[in-house]
Amino acid sequence: MTLAPMKGLLAIKKTHHTFPPVPIGSLLPAMYPIEIQNVGSGKITYKAETSALDIYSDEKIKSSTKLLDIQNPSKTLNPGEKSYLYCLFKPLEAKKYDFKLPIIVSDFVGVIQELEVNLSGQGYNMRPPKDDHTVQEEIPTQRSFVSQLGSKVFFSIEELDFGEVESQKPQYRLVLLYNAHKARRLSYDFFKTGLVW
Repeated sequence: MTLAPMKGLLAIKKTHHTFPPVPIGSLLPAMYPIEIQNVGSGKITYKAETSALDIYSDEKIKSSTKLLDIQNPSKTLNPGEKSYLYCLFKPLEAKKYDFKLPIIVSDFVGVIQELEVNLSGQGYNMRPPKDDHTVQEEIPTQRSFVSQLGSKVFFSIEELDFGEVESQKPQYRLVLLYNAHKARRLSYDFFKTGLVW
């Protein structure tokens, strides 16, 4: 695909994402990041249409909690800049949920792109349903590591970006560490760099 000069384009690595199973009744929703990037040469603004998620509210269960919410639903991206849509999934019942999230992309003239991301999630009551096949397919090779023991370990996002951090104002990022091995347990430790702040 060839883009005109100063034209932006939003890229998403894949348009279907499956969340890891989440226990019902959790106090906090599970957070799942989706990486997006402006691969064009012009500035763009994206907006995830979160109002489209309101149709998924369950009429049987009256709750002010949303089944799925999006943090960082709109932002302006410079050429080459990456960002993340953080999906907050909090199931109310032990069942499978499917969502469609429209994303509208515009530049200084108007709308240039419309995307739709399909999201799936599973709520469980006691134990998560066994579906190791789904997790193994989603391990990105650049984030995975196979140790001598054979345990497959991978992170939920490829890189961390804290941007500009103001003095005395902490910034937080959530990174999930997965062990996709069927039998072995995972142990880890933080590498000490010796840097003193």
